Amino acid sequence: MKILVATEKPFAKKAVDGIREIIEGAGHTLALLEKYTDKAQLLEAVADADAVIIRSDKVTAEVIDAAKQLKIVVRAGAGYDNVDLAAATARGIVVMNTPGQNSNAVAELALGMMVYMARNRFTVDELLEQLRSQGYSDLAAVKYAVLETSGQVSVLPYTKASPVTPQVMNLEVKDDVTLPTLLINDGHVMSENLAASGYDGAWLEKQLRARRLTSPRQVFFLTVDEAGTVVCVAKEGAA
Repeated sequence: MKILVATEKPFAKKAVDGIREIIEGAGHTLALLEKYTDKAQLLEAVADADAVIIRSDKVTAEVIDAAKQLKIVVRAGAGYDNVDLAAATARGIVVMNTPGQNSNAVAELALGMMVYMARNRFTVDELLEQLRSQGYSDLAAVKYAVLETSGQVSVLPYTKASPVTPQVMNLEVKDDVTLPTLLINDGHVMSENLAASGYDGAWLEKQLRARRLTSPRQVFFLTVDEAGTVVCVAKEGAA
């Protein structure tokens, strides 16, 4: 009997060695199809297989039709959702799974998530607070809420609840986002920034005079953005 282990995501080598020892010890032949990338590879491999061992690999009606000698399919995991049971039943092929096979992994994941949630002290109230802070007061508007490793929540709303943007409404708008450049920092003129912004000392003196200031030393900070808007904060008692 030829037994095929078809795993797009292979078992650990130790597990494969154990399977081989049992199968060959019983006088059967083991064939491996690992990390396959195309369904055609699976169809070719099952052509003369009497039994198939899979993980989450899909055994469709097409695969069953190609496996003329197939008698049994064993899924290493819980459930049969990746096997076409109707097609298998029509051919008299037995389908089995391995209940409890993933119980340790699931338990480890659950405990890990519990520890993670405990460390982040993340409660339902905190979830609702984060949703409200992002403008979502109705849980029905939220499709996914993803807890990031930073402890923050990323919200993916349903399309109907997504914020309206000019792009959604097919409106052309002028890009008015500008970045301020620091020209005076705690009384010191940032000469390189001044030159890079296209201004000079004379322009800067004019800005100070317009604010009844006589020296950069009187300024806590002064910035100018790409639109030419100047923001100046004088030191206390300077003006």
